Amino acid sequence: MRTYTLDLNFVGVLEESEQKAIMPGKVYVAGSERISLLVLLGTCMWCWILSWFASYHLDLSGVVQTRLPHELKAPLTHLQLQKASKEFTISLWARVAPLLALGILLHPIAENFPVLFIVEHCLPLLEFAVIIWYLLKRSPILSYCARRILLIEPKPKELRNVYILLSDSLTSFSKPLIDFSLYMTAFLFDTYSHLDLAVAMIPVSIRMFQCAREYYLTRDKQHIWNFVKYSTNVPILVCVWYSRVQPDKFQYGTQLWFMLLNASYTFYWDVFIDWKLESVLKLRSKGLDFPSLVYYTGICIDFVIKYWWLWTLHSGRSALFFPSEIQYLEILRRAVWVFFKLDAERSVG
Repeated sequence: MRTYTLDLNFVGVLEESEQKAIMPGKVYVAGSERISLLVLLGTCMWCWILSWFASYHLDLSGVVQTRLPHELKAPLTHLQLQKASKEFTISLWARVAPLLALGILLHPIAENFPVLFIVEHCLPLLEFAVIIWYLLKRSPILSYCARRILLIEPKPKELRNVYILLSDSLTSFSKPLIDFSLYMTAFLFDTYSHLDLAVAMIPVSIRMFQCAREYYLTRDKQHIWNFVKYSTNVPILVCVWYSRVQPDKFQYGTQLWFMLLNASYTFYWDVFIDWKLESVLKLRSKGLDFPSLVYYTGICIDFVIKYWWLWTLHSGRSALFFPSEIQYLEILRRAVWVFFKLDAERSVG
């Protein structure tokens, strides 16, 4: 009998037997290692974003803070930021990609050799540790914001943008973080629990706390509505928990309505609040730095991925192309969101 688990990225239902593979070519990347691969892909997309702005001669050095507060150094120019990001990405790939490759190579034979089995299952933890260590070591501004992530600073706006990019991007890694936490509890403690649901609440809770703090500091009511936006994730997690403890009484239709509310609310917020577009047809009356087709493409990508769970539900399959595809699509969607968020902050402010 097939068993199913709810995709905690709030976009569909994944079949347990399919959660281990990710590519049609039979390349195996464990769910516990997927977060490492997605972080690597995310760094590439950040470099792509900087390249796109550079190709239109647009400068992001005044949009994101690149120096620590009170640091007596000139901020990085866009070209310097682009060069530093490229070097960072290459260095991170050089440290993590070989570990991912080793995991792929060990998988077919590890079960036959106890030592290799232990090595294979230790690799995800090592990869995760290397990524966190390298991010905090090589990027002082990210380290600063990560340590103070709950104490978001509304001013200067360039620093606030770093906080927002970091914490909002963290929400896109909810499902990979859940897979990693399931691996940690199963492998290290030989047990399963509801720890994954607690992990899923961390990124959402961070953003909710930040919204509450910003409202307290600025009294801007928009932060209340932003708080409500993130809180729409909570009923979905409650439904997941209830489906586990009371599977006979659980009604999946209730959860679908909460998922629809979350997708619709966040899509509206992305397009009209974060990207500062006045309408889908007219876009902005001023401040369009890219061709209109670029904005329409971004809106379509955001819409399609936000409702991906609906497309998979309609198809009657757990995925349209390959297992866990939504995790990769969500990183793509987040990169698109970052692109237009930076565009809005640069053009409109």
